[in-house]
Amino acid sequence: MKIRPRKLLCVLMSLLLCLPLAGLFGAAGEEPLTVFVASDLHYRPPGMLAPIGEQTGLPGDPLYWHTNIQGQLEYESDAIVNEMLRRFESSPAKALLIPGDLADSHIGYHLALAEKFRLFERRTGKKIFVINGNHDVKDNADGFTTDLARFKAAYAGCGYSEALAADPGSASYTADLGGGYRLLAVDSCVYGTSDGEINAQRLAWIESQVAAAKTDGVKLIGMMHHSILEHFKIQGLVADTVKDYRALAERFAGWGIKVVLTGHKHANDITCAVSASGARIYDIETNCLINYPNTYRVINFSDNEIQVTSGYIDRIDLADLPPGYNGAQLELLANDFPAFSYGYFKAAMQRYVNEYAGTPRKLAGSLNIREGTPAYEALAAVMGVLGGALSLPLYDTAGTPAIDSVEEIAAAGGENIAASGYARFSDLVALIVSRMFAGDENTPYEAPEVQLLLQAVKAGLVYAILNIPDASASALFAGLGVPGAALKPGRAAYAAAAKLLFAKTAANKILAAAVKPLVEGITVDSFSPADLNVTLEGYAASGAVCEHGDPLSGPQVLLDYLNRFLNLLLSLMAALAAPGA
Repeated sequence: MKIRPRKLLCVLMSLLLCLPLAGLFGAAGEEPLTVFVASDLHYRPPGMLAPIGEQTGLPGDPLYWHTNIQGQLEYESDAIVNEMLRRFESSPAKALLIPGDLADSHIGYHLALAEKFRLFERRTGKKIFVINGNHDVKDNADGFTTDLARFKAAYAGCGYSEALAADPGSASYTADLGGGYRLLAVDSCVYGTSDGEINAQRLAWIESQVAAAKTDGVKLIGMMHHSILEHFKIQGLVADTVKDYRALAERFAGWGIKVVLTGHKHANDITCAVSASGARIYDIETNCLINYPNTYRVINFSDNEIQVTSGYIDRIDLADLPPGYNGAQLELLANDFPAFSYGYFKAAMQRYVNEYAGTPRKLAGSLNIREGTPAYEALAAVMGVLGGALSLPLYDTAGTPAIDSVEEIAAAGGENIAASGYARFSDLVALIVSRMFAGDENTPYEAPEVQLLLQAVKAGLVYAILNIPDASASALFAGLGVPGAALKPGRAAYAAAAKLLFAKTAANKILAAAVKPLVEGITVDSFSPADLNVTLEGYAASGAVCEHGDPLSGPQVLLDYLNRFLNLLLSLMAALAAPGA
């Protein structure tokens, strides 16, 4: 059949005109997935809280008398959650993912939050998916607490009723997210404890879901409460990740689970790792929503890239607050919510130092001092005095008693602390910890704030050691291996000057072995990539080399531990070589 040139031209023009439409329909079928992420809500229904005026967290403080030691804005939590839901509603995201610690086990808290979510979903048509955290489910629930069955029933509309598959032995499930992605919500909890673990049965169930996803041609996005990678350099050493996290991350990466959304540590951090086979995995941890700086995430998934954007609750509706706030509080809440949130957190750190700085248990573990030994009892005595010392103002006020500031305590032990604009030791703690919570932290060890914090701790340690009985000091020196430990109280060599020398040496060893590695681990971002706003490679793409990633296997791990050991050894040598050591 002969085709006339004019007819052929018309056909070609029609095809060309249809190509853009075909592209649009193809894009619609492959529409990128956008999700909202908010973690660790620790929700408190206003009607179930005691009157705010009855709280005595920090008596006498005009703004923050109701603070707790965690810095969680419990009385403001309903207002914060409501604002987060408003942000989610107005965003392009179709799903909100919450990696645990929803409401601290009380069944009344859970039911109230679940009802809030149910009404939101019905009104907006958007979906909310949850998984439990270590505070959500108890092993043996009473009339007020929540066991596994109650948790799954309460949040039936938040993943469980529409689950594609569910693990009968845990809260784990899978659910469709659209765009070729499937949520793998993993219960990483050991009920009744803060520990994280995925046992053999749960791991086998996960592996079966990996196979199902491969058959269905969808990509898995993981969500669990506990970290699957380290977010600071000693996290794995203090058992604060999921158990055997390196082996688990190696498996997840090999299975193609590139992203795992986590919470638990109340910080914003993203860590990458590369498996032995070259597969990439990212642990995207999100800050506690009701802790400063009150962060949520918006994550956009496409084949080629994953865009992570961090947002902040910087305002709330005062109508969502319970009654009992004074005028000054309401004014600050209305005009500068971030300032109120940080002030509350700083007050919480003051309360924490006042109440808990004097406990020896964790420090004793770092120093390899066993409980029940004379050295442990001596350390307990030191920590008791140290806690009291660090609760004092940093600097002296003229006309006050002789020893009522850290500055005077330092002078009494022949130490100095630098001048600064900080009023209390707890202000320094709040600054450093809040920067870790905020993400992209970069306060090096040499920074004035870090050095001032260490000066204050050393001054307090020296003062405390000088003010415990000589026999206790001698036992502590022996436990730490400080030269001169064999000296007996009462001998001429064990004069005040000698005890001061040994006290400074002991303080240096404690700082080098325990405090310095801890500070360095949380003041500077330990692992790649950036923590807040970053573009990662998508599931169908390979990215640049994962520099400064968390090592998972083989020589990487060996080199990492060797590097940490050498750094600790160098710190100890420097401390022992310091003046007065």
